[in-house]
Amino acid sequence: MGRGRLLPRLLRRAVRPSPGPRRPPLLRRAIRRHHCLNPKGSPMKTHTDRLPLSDGASIRVRIERGLTGDAVFHEQNTNNPRGGGRVYWSGEGLYLMFGNELLRMQNSRFEFAETVADAAEKSLAFFVECAESCIRHARDEGIPVSQCYGD
Repeated sequence: MGRGRLLPRLLRRAVRPSPGPRRPPLLRRAIRRHHCLNPKGSPMKTHTDRLPLSDGASIRVRIERGLTGDAVFHEQNTNNPRGGGRVYWSGEGLYLMFGNELLRMQNSRFEFAETVADAAEKSLAFFVECAESCIRHARDEGIPVSQCYGD
């Protein structure tokens, strides 16, 4: 039985009350793997791939989709365990998030994205560029990179 047929059956089973305190392992894996579906029923990624930085750390973007088709992209940088920046995508525009404030991206490379995947890729490129800038600054000043992130 293909993935396409198995998932709806597993999700229907997940809605029914569970006889025991835990769900079967297959169901837990299916829900974890397919908790975010596109309209055709195939899984959508919740994270971009990890990219290595010049100092050996890695960075990726967590994708948080909204109900209205918008998305928030969260930086996950191993140099900054407290959490990194956030980018909001709505329509075709990308915005930097500062608390509840939005600032439209001014750089033409990062200003527009047509799809969630394109927005995630541009957000990752933006976060990598910022992280590499912090790494260069730390090397020039002779300080640990963690100090650039406020640790």
